[in-house]
Amino acid sequence: MHASTKRHVVDAHVHLYDGGQNRYEHLELWTLCFKRFIGDYSTLPRRYLFEDYLGDESALEIDGMVWHEFMSADPLREVDGRSGWPTRCRSHGDCGLVDFLAPDLERGLRAMRSAGM
Repeated sequence: MHASTKRHVVDAHVHLYDGGQNRYEHLELWTLCFKRFIGDYSTLPRRYLFEDYLGDESALEIDGMVWHEFMSADPLREVDGRSGWPTRCRSHGDCGLVDFLAPDLERGLRAMRSAGM
């Protein structure tokens, strides 16, 4: 498909994650409650990064995206491990989990800010 005929989109909710670098308990343990919430998640990949997403969405022109942390065991590690934004994505945003009751809240907020969040 020629680039000028592609539909331009801003994807407001993208999950990119690497199960080899961080734990995602919801991908490791099957629960009826979670299955009822999102459906059969047993076939989800354990690693899904920018190149995977852009390959899956190659029929679209991704003008922007908002990346969301994916309920990992260590949200700061997930944010820190996220690689740079693809050059074809002109605008972007990030959403990461911060525990406002954590004793190290300031460190967490600084980490998110330094990651561009």
